[in-house]
Amino acid sequence: MTRRQALRLGAVGAGSLALDAGFATAADGAGSPPAGGPPRERSFDEGWRFFRGQATGAQDPAFDDGSWRSLDLPHDWSIEDLPHAPAPDGGATSDPSLLVPKEPPAEPSPPRVIGPFDPENSEGGGSTGYTVGGIGWYRKHFTLPDPDGEDDLHHELRFDGVYQNADIWLNGVHLGFHPYGYTSFAYDLTPHVRRRGTNVLAVRVDNTGRNGRWYSGSGIYRHTWLTTTGPVRIPLWGVHVSTPVVGERRSVARVEVSLANLGEHPSSASVRVSVRDPRGRVVATAQKPAQDLPSGTTATARLDLPVRQPELWSMDTPNLYSAHTEVLVGGRPVDTLTTTFGIRSLVWDGEAGFLLNGEPVEIMGGNVHHDHGPLGAVALDRSEERRVEILKEAGFNSIRTAHNPPTPALLDVCDRLGMLVMDEIFDVWDTGKNPQDYSVHFAEWWERDLRGTVLRDRNHPSVVMWSLGNEISDNTSGHRGAEMAQALRSLDRTRPITLGGGSTHSANDPSWDYVDVDVGDVHYNANGKTYGPMHEAHPDKAMTHNETFPATPGGAATAPERSMATFTVP
Repeated sequence: MTRRQALRLGAVGAGSLALDAGFATAADGAGSPPAGGPPRERSFDEGWRFFRGQATGAQDPAFDDGSWRSLDLPHDWSIEDLPHAPAPDGGATSDPSLLVPKEPPAEPSPPRVIGPFDPENSEGGGSTGYTVGGIGWYRKHFTLPDPDGEDDLHHELRFDGVYQNADIWLNGVHLGFHPYGYTSFAYDLTPHVRRRGTNVLAVRVDNTGRNGRWYSGSGIYRHTWLTTTGPVRIPLWGVHVSTPVVGERRSVARVEVSLANLGEHPSSASVRVSVRDPRGRVVATAQKPAQDLPSGTTATARLDLPVRQPELWSMDTPNLYSAHTEVLVGGRPVDTLTTTFGIRSLVWDGEAGFLLNGEPVEIMGGNVHHDHGPLGAVALDRSEERRVEILKEAGFNSIRTAHNPPTPALLDVCDRLGMLVMDEIFDVWDTGKNPQDYSVHFAEWWERDLRGTVLRDRNHPSVVMWSLGNEISDNTSGHRGAEMAQALRSLDRTRPITLGGGSTHSANDPSWDYVDVDVGDVHYNANGKTYGPMHEAHPDKAMTHNETFPATPGGAATAPERSMATFTVP
């Protein structure tokens, strides 16, 4: 297969699984405000108060939080030192540098609590590094930006991630509950926010019980954002860009824009999009005629923009374009959003393996959890960037987000630095792996969490595969897997679906049928007895090997056993 044939295959979808380009939204909020108004999106991380433990009545705006600790987000309380009882001689403390008593006994023993580690009270035990979860409260007193501005501004609060079981109140009104600790979610503050004067936001986080198989952290450990727009707006994750045509001379960027009218009166709105190349030059523009938007409705506008002589995105040349989307009412911009993207084609099949822009790629990567070592789960942008820099320098070219959606910042860095990503959504479905894990809420919440993850991440060029789960034990006779695969494909058909390690680790794994996976995956390979039979049974589909023993890497370029290989094509 030539490079030109592969590019054409990736564009038109003939034969094997061929996928169009992906695009990255850096924050899906970078944009302009209504004319003369406050910024469209601003950080909500600053100026919080925190209390670790039960705080009865803390959702009440009149609650006295004056003694609570002041801090900025992101924050993880499980990595912080625990209170400790002093040793009899006063020598051993929670400070690891002071663990030597003044007169050591013949057989010294460490104190029960050292820093954040408490083996007796850690419900997760060794799985979570003997750290302690529990309950924590956050409160923030804030005023709205530009209180004397337009009367019909709408305000939305977004959390990039809270671990876990978060309840949120605004001015004493319960906005909602969000159980999953790794997905982003948002609330409309408008009905309950005070335009003038002080507002009080309260967040209760419940990280109790045995709910994790690795260090999770506790609290609002990712960023928070306040989005302010007019009533006619682009809703959260409302811009989707794909490329039905990818070629060396010409590509087509298809921009689908959701338009929402949150106002009390009908409106009419049009959409204008301009595309800029990696150097900021406008290379394509298009405008959609105005369409009616009755009050309380959402519509979609689709625009195709040809891009001549495109600079394709790859690991070595991660070229990024930007699409500037404007919503116009009466010819005047009322909402704008700038989306960063990269143009590239993907092909996965059992014969060619994986082709990026028509070129074969051997993918070598690591299973990367979300924490940052001694920083805990705190998701700082620079920490995410440093992680990718270290991995690339060590020779990795891909990351599997084991075993949950990553931070938006990590995907932004992977887009910018050229790192491929397998975006994994769940570690459990209906059947749990711990008594109080996400399986308790899965039946009620999976669709919302899957939908939010795909809408948030589907535009990133670095994301080249979805994983519906990791080593799943499905107790619904395949019903759940088929349901999830259908839901995901309704949102994005530009990438393949896999299931990490399948569900039985056998050559006839049922995930081939009940999920209808596009790419088969093997874990540990049972001394070579699994990979070969699976590929022989499904020769038309590519195979990956996402978990193996680092001490047993394979020698040939097509061998499945690789040291921490995230993807290996046949």
